[in-house]
Amino acid sequence: MQAIPTIAYSKVANTVGSATMKKNADKLQKMMQRTSTVSDLFRHFVSREWIYLTERVNDMMKFCTPEELNYFQLDIAQVEWKKYFRYFAWGLHHFVLGEKVEYPTGDPDRIDLLAPLQNSTYVDDIKWALKNGYPFKPRSQAEMKSLIMSSPNVKNVIQELARSRKNKNISEDKFTLQLVQKASSICNRLMSNYSMPAIKFSAWMLNIIIRNMYEKIVIDECSLRKLAQLDTKTNGPIILMPSHRSFVDFLLVSYILFSYQMKAPHVGAYEEFLQMALLPRLMRASGAFFMRKHDSDDKDKELYDVIVAEYIQRLMLEESWLNIFLEGTRSRYGKSLPPNYKTLNMVTDAFYDKKVPDVQLVPVTLNYDRVVEADTFPFELLGEEKLKLSTGKMILSYNKLSKNFGKVFVKFSEPISLKEYTKKHSASNLDPFEKKADRAPLVNQLGQDIIRTINDTLVIMPTSIVASIMLMNRQGIIEETLIKKMQWLIPEIEKRGGKLSTKFPHIAVKTALVHLDNLLEKKKDIFHPSFSAKHDYKNIILLSYYRNMLGHIFFNEALIACSLAAFGYELAVKEGVPSDRLWESTHYLQRLIGNEWFTWKKLTKENFDELLALMIQRETFHIENNKIKVSLNYFFISQHFIGCQKR
Repeated sequence: MQAIPTIAYSKVANTVGSATMKKNADKLQKMMQRTSTVSDLFRHFVSREWIYLTERVNDMMKFCTPEELNYFQLDIAQVEWKKYFRYFAWGLHHFVLGEKVEYPTGDPDRIDLLAPLQNSTYVDDIKWALKNGYPFKPRSQAEMKSLIMSSPNVKNVIQELARSRKNKNISEDKFTLQLVQKASSICNRLMSNYSMPAIKFSAWMLNIIIRNMYEKIVIDECSLRKLAQLDTKTNGPIILMPSHRSFVDFLLVSYILFSYQMKAPHVGAYEEFLQMALLPRLMRASGAFFMRKHDSDDKDKELYDVIVAEYIQRLMLEESWLNIFLEGTRSRYGKSLPPNYKTLNMVTDAFYDKKVPDVQLVPVTLNYDRVVEADTFPFELLGEEKLKLSTGKMILSYNKLSKNFGKVFVKFSEPISLKEYTKKHSASNLDPFEKKADRAPLVNQLGQDIIRTINDTLVIMPTSIVASIMLMNRQGIIEETLIKKMQWLIPEIEKRGGKLSTKFPHIAVKTALVHLDNLLEKKKDIFHPSFSAKHDYKNIILLSYYRNMLGHIFFNEALIACSLAAFGYELAVKEGVPSDRLWESTHYLQRLIGNEWFTWKKLTKENFDELLALMIQRETFHIENNKIKVSLNYFFISQHFIGCQKR
């Protein structure tokens, strides 16, 4: 009786085994065919000796004008051989082997920082760390503390707090002494202890970790060179203001500057890092200073704020570079957060109080195929306690850091001169140098402009595009259809000025499916989002996180589409809505939710009419009897968009 199932099992196993062997044999046969094709193609060139006579080329070079020589490239000494072989390898993959590979770009904005380091040995890494970095030595921690404690602003605040003390049972002198001790304690927790040996050691470790984590770090080398040429004595201190998506942000910025032999910046971190063991000492020595997030009942707020402001301004006077996150905290939504004006005010006050000749504010945009700690964001958004930092957890998560997190795109934008910005945007009746109250509108506008600059230079990653498509196809989609939708969406992003990490749909889809693998399920040939009620839609929230990185590009059009859809099917599709009435509805919706997105350009009546005309030209809407109508397909798309947002 037991022999029958054994025989049946054996037959099934043999069938499965045969199918697997046949599949592997087919793959092997294709590889052999490709190898044979390449071998046949190059046999004639590699099996013979070739001698090239260049006399005629030399004569031709003498005959040509300098302009013609620039065009025809007759001198092989002028050939960029690395570039030549890069394109040659692509042609071999694409034309000979018939593979779908990304076209190598000659764009100067696309330089891979990790490419020369991929095959580095242990000794090479040490040499790299010793060779790079900029030898900079600011004042010691003790000197900085002495300067801050003796500054007039800190002394005035201490005296004012002592005079206005609530507890009159303690003398003013004794309370003053307590405040001085408290100020000293604040300085000890706040200040960095900048050390070049520690920075080189940190860079050496980062070089190994980052190389294992990322395929590429694509940077704009031209803008870095411009940044290096700025003279801080005449142009004022340099303040880097990166986007904040991950804890990796400040590590990458410092790592890139170190690699290009520029000053490692002092980095504004939060006190939560001080909960960790050992690591804060290394961070402090590498330039980090630790700021507190105030609670509503913080009794030391006034004293603390003046010490932080004095410290930041003292660093600016010492010609240190600063790395400060304008958004204040990491964005757990995938979109830029409103500016944190408190730190920005501390920086701008140094200029308006005439302590420095100017300030150079540098927006820095970082975007990732996959954010390292993004998996924790849905839990925090669903109300769970924020994951506390600890050295033990970091060590345990080391294996996670060895995973492939894809590519990173980093853009250092043109520095914004605070002096020039003030001249251009300051109203004639305002004097920010003499009246502190007049600084607020100018600084508020500056903060928003920096965030918009970050959005302008944001590179759209494949994960953002695929996540957007998947959220509109929750019942599932086959890979072929996904690529077709990608083929449609990529040009639409480019039309609106969006910058893409790749323009090849099949490559984008393959890349995104690798990095979104834990958020999607595949049944047969159909991909669909993996979620259920018992998991609180964690995967949907995380897909929305990646989708939101794309939202600012379509935000203004989405406002108009949602405003028109809000009139209902009868008006939006059948009867139509007058343009003025649509503007009123759109303007109201913009005022209601406009602060959720820092768009490239807020809608006014003038640019609303321009965008509406463009949407009509793209056949999103059409005009009939001087009324705006939307096609039936677009109506359901906008309704679906609203539904996704509600979820």
